[in-house]
Amino acid sequence: ARRLNEATGAIFEKVSESEAPYSANGKYIYFCCDQSMNSAGVSKPSQDLGASGYYIKTVNNNVFLYVKNVWGANNAAVGFVKYVLGYEMYSDDIVTYEVEVGETVYLPEMTIIDKPDFEYFVPGNMMSSEGSAGMRYFQRSPFPNVNGEAWHNALNYCDPEEEECKTYKSFWYNDSSNPTQLCYTAHGNTTAYNALVNRVYNVIKDIIDKNPTYTDITLTNEDNGGTCTCSACTSKKNQYGAISATNILFCNDVAAKLEAYFAPKGQTVRICFFAYQDTVNPPTKGGISFHKNVGVFYAPLLAQYNKTFYHTNNASYANYMTAWSKLTNWMYIWLYETNYNHYLYPLNSYDTMVESFRFAKSCNAIYMFPEGQFNQGNVTAFGKYKEYLDAKVLWDLN
Repeated sequence: ARRLNEATGAIFEKVSESEAPYSANGKYIYFCCDQSMNSAGVSKPSQDLGASGYYIKTVNNNVFLYVKNVWGANNAAVGFVKYVLGYEMYSDDIVTYEVEVGETVYLPEMTIIDKPDFEYFVPGNMMSSEGSAGMRYFQRSPFPNVNGEAWHNALNYCDPEEEECKTYKSFWYNDSSNPTQLCYTAHGNTTAYNALVNRVYNVIKDIIDKNPTYTDITLTNEDNGGTCTCSACTSKKNQYGAISATNILFCNDVAAKLEAYFAPKGQTVRICFFAYQDTVNPPTKGGISFHKNVGVFYAPLLAQYNKTFYHTNNASYANYMTAWSKLTNWMYIWLYETNYNHYLYPLNSYDTMVESFRFAKSCNAIYMFPEGQFNQGNVTAFGKYKEYLDAKVLWDLN
């Protein structure tokens, strides 16, 4: 309503569906109003709208907007004003319309089904909620926080100072005297391993029970480099060709318990881990497989982002991404659009990132986070342009 008010100078009031039952000459915009859709003979689309897509349909003098997921609602609203009024947001303080205030605008006949090429994509820079919504970025993280953190949160599941964690301190961590990472084999101790699986399972179960709109959650290594090097972890690394095998096997066991609990309730909960730094490369032998609800969060920190993933300099990271995509249907991608040694200086990745996004999509990625100056709220116009370009390209790669 605010966008329509802003563009037209008219006041569009909000009313409930019961106050505005469908009639051919009603001149209403119906937003996810099932009863009125049925009265107008409007069927829900057979195409999968996913979490972010929308459907717009005009019938007589009314228009119906429908989304499958509440997170697509903003996209439907932006899509409507885009198609009817020529709305375009270039930054949170620059919005244009193709119509003038007071101009007569007729409702066009529309049957529109649209969804982004990446089901979830979030801004790489720090943006206002107004800017991220207007550019159709996903309006929250798809992942709930685990005791305050959505990333690098392994130890948030198991605080070494908690009583249960103290009991297993010599098994659950890479170093009992200075824990910096979880040990996903529990040093080969079966009792401790099962307890760790149960611990992580219970934490996730409690979070999703309290926040049932979430379908994905992370269990990601801490951001300090290194992994556990105990004999059990080393054995798995040798067996499968990469230490990331320990993350996969552990998440498989957690996912199996989550499925047993949530599937009877009609819910699906996916868990993903970081392929990052020491775990960036996938297993290469041993026939490892993923549980159907386990995904990988691929974050190749050391790739060269002023070159595409098709460039020979990034061949190893491109090969890793391709190999990961063959192991799981759930690829979450974290790329980089900044140089941390020259943080405030714009990184010239304007053309290369478009091709890198396309490469990620070819690997069936559903989520994209192109990290830029994420904690710097006053980026230059070069950074603002990246926000605009990323939003346009991540919605439609063509």
